[in-house]
Amino acid sequence: MYQSVSCVDFKEVLPEVCNAVQEADFISIDGEFTGISDGPSVSALTNGLDTPEERYTKLRKHSMNFLLFQFGLCTFRYEPNQSSYVTKAFNFYIFPKPFSRTSPDIKFICQSSSIDFLASQGFDFNKVFRSGIPYLTQEEESQLREQYEERRSQINGAGTVLYTPTAGMGFCNVPEDQRDFIRMVELLDTKLMASTQPYKEIISNTSLAELHKQLREKPFRSPTTECPEGLQSYDTSTEQLHEAGYDAFITGLCFISMANYLGSFLTPPKSHISARSKLLEPFYNKLFLMRVIDIPYLNMSGPDLQPKRDHVLYVTFPKEWKTSDLYQLFSAFGNIQVSWIDDTSAFVCLSQTEQVQIAMNTSRYAESYCIQTYAEYMQSRQKSTHTSRRWTDDGWADTSYSAAAMTTCRRRRSLGSPQPIRVKVKGAADTRRGRRRRRRRRREQQREQVCRNAHTCHVTRSLHKLMS
Repeated sequence: MYQSVSCVDFKEVLPEVCNAVQEADFISIDGEFTGISDGPSVSALTNGLDTPEERYTKLRKHSMNFLLFQFGLCTFRYEPNQSSYVTKAFNFYIFPKPFSRTSPDIKFICQSSSIDFLASQGFDFNKVFRSGIPYLTQEEESQLREQYEERRSQINGAGTVLYTPTAGMGFCNVPEDQRDFIRMVELLDTKLMASTQPYKEIISNTSLAELHKQLREKPFRSPTTECPEGLQSYDTSTEQLHEAGYDAFITGLCFISMANYLGSFLTPPKSHISARSKLLEPFYNKLFLMRVIDIPYLNMSGPDLQPKRDHVLYVTFPKEWKTSDLYQLFSAFGNIQVSWIDDTSAFVCLSQTEQVQIAMNTSRYAESYCIQTYAEYMQSRQKSTHTSRRWTDDGWADTSYSAAAMTTCRRRRSLGSPQPIRVKVKGAADTRRGRRRRRRRRREQQREQVCRNAHTCHVTRSLHKLMS
C-alpha cells in the first residue's frame, strides 16, 4: 500500500505508521529537498582526495538552510509461506509553517535547478505549502515550553522564569530512552552495495531508476510484493520517480534483489537473505562517497579508511594556471590525475610513488609553483588548525587549506605557463659511482643556470630503475 500523509490526516495515520514500523523486517527511506548546495556546485566544492570528515563538513556547511519537504518511508515484512514481502509506503508532505504567534517563523532557501527539476516531475508544491505537516526541532520545542511556563508563572504571580536560548541549528541531543534503539539500527546504502563487489562488475549504472531496471534482469530476481487487502500499491510500470514514497519503495526492492543475489553463492543456494544476515555485515553503517578516488565510503560505526597517499603531491601555483598547465608541468611523469582544491592549489596524483622525490627535488628551483608531499601537507594543516580559524557571521571559518600551503611554501611570483620538469633516462651500462658524479655535476650547473635566468629551471635526473 501507499498513502500520502499531510497535516489533515497525520494524527489519524500515525498509529498505523508506528505499527508498520514495529512489524517490519526493514524499512527504506527517501527525501526530496529544496536544494543541494547554497555555495559552489557539489562538483566544484569537493575533490577526489577529500577525507570523509572533509567531505561531510563541506556538504553539511552548504546544505543546512534547505528544507526537507517530502519524506518517504516504506516498510517491508517477509511472509515465508508466500515467499513475498508485505509493503506499506507512506509519503509525508512536510512544511514548518508557524502554528502560533510565538512559534518559530523559519527562513529557508531554494535552489532554482532543484525546484525546476521537481516541477518537471509533477511535484505538488501547493500540497506542501498548504497542507504540509508542521514540526519543531527539539531546541525549538524546548524554547516554546519555557516561554509557555514563563507566561503561566507571570499570570499566577510567581515572577519571571529564567530562560536561556538554545544554539539553534546545532546537533540534536538524542533522548536517553532512544539511544539503545538507535544503537540497534543498522543502515544499508544501496548505492554503496551496487558499487562494490560482487555487484559492480554486473551493474553499470547506480542511479535509482537504472539500478531498479538492471536488478529485474538476470542474474538477479525481482521480489514478489503484496499489500493488505483494500489498500493501494505502487505500480512500478508507471515509474512515479522523485516522489519520496515511491523512491523509498523502489530502494527497498533494489535492496532485496541484491541481498538475495548473495544467497546464490551459498552451498546449497538460498533464495531469501534476511536483512540481518551476516552476509550483509560488510555493508552495515557505511555511506557511499561519490567522486573520492580511494575511499569508497564513510564509516558511521568505526574508523574511516586511511589509504596510503604517498604518490600524491600538493601543488600551489598562480591563479592564472589551468589544468593543462599542471599536465605540462608533470608531463615527464606519464599519466597523472589532478584534483583541484581552489584557484591556486590542487592535488596531483603520480603513477608511481618513486617519482615523488624527483618532483620534490625539482621544485626547489621553481619560481612560479611550490610542491609538498601529501604527508607534509596534512601535517602542516593540522598544525595550523588552531591558528587558521576565524570567526565570521556564519560561525568559525576554516582557512587551513591556504594556511597549510603558507607554512612551508613561500608564494613566488607568477611567471606564466610552467616549464615542464625535464627527466633524462640514462643507459643501463652506467656505473653507480659514475651516475652519482654526473648528478652532482649537473646539479651545480643547474644552480648556476637558475642564477643566470630566474625564469626557467631545467633539472635533469637519472631514472635508470624508475623510468626505463
